[in-house]
Amino acid sequence: MIDQLISQSLYWFVANHQIIKLFAIFCASVLIWLLLAWFVIVYIWHKKAWQGELVALLLGVASAYGLNALVGWYFFRLRPFVALQLPPLINMNPLSKSFPSDHATVAFLFAYLLSAHKKSYRPLALVLAVLVSWGRLAVGVHYLTDVLAGAFIGSLLGWGTRQLEKILVTTNK
Repeated sequence: MIDQLISQSLYWFVANHQIIKLFAIFCASVLIWLLLAWFVIVYIWHKKAWQGELVALLLGVASAYGLNALVGWYFFRLRPFVALQLPPLINMNPLSKSFPSDHATVAFLFAYLLSAHKKSYRPLALVLAVLVSWGRLAVGVHYLTDVLAGAFIGSLLGWGTRQLEKILVTTNK
């Protein structure tokens, strides 16, 4: 109930303020790709990642989508714009799951890994992950609990990916 109230209130506020609406759409749709690009540049080019780290990264991302698909199947919930009968602010399949947010999961996975590799990246990485999550909430495709669950899963998988990296790196030395 509180989830619906928060989603509906934020949605109508955003929908009625053009600049904020454009920013929310940017955060919900484009910002994840900028976070991914930053991650790729740092992780592969600057870090000179080798096979073990790339394997860990691929497993982390695959685990994020796999776990979210499993959780979403078990706890299926309609997206807010469908359940609350709101006009969608971005193009989204109305039959797809809302819980948990894949975007929030991946954003927080990347933020965790960026922060683990260089502490000075942490503030910006977390801000970007929060903005991606806020955008998904603001455009009406997720509830607050969807993005909070995604943030938790992404952080947890980020930690797990980092542990796997450490194991793979020490095994191959």
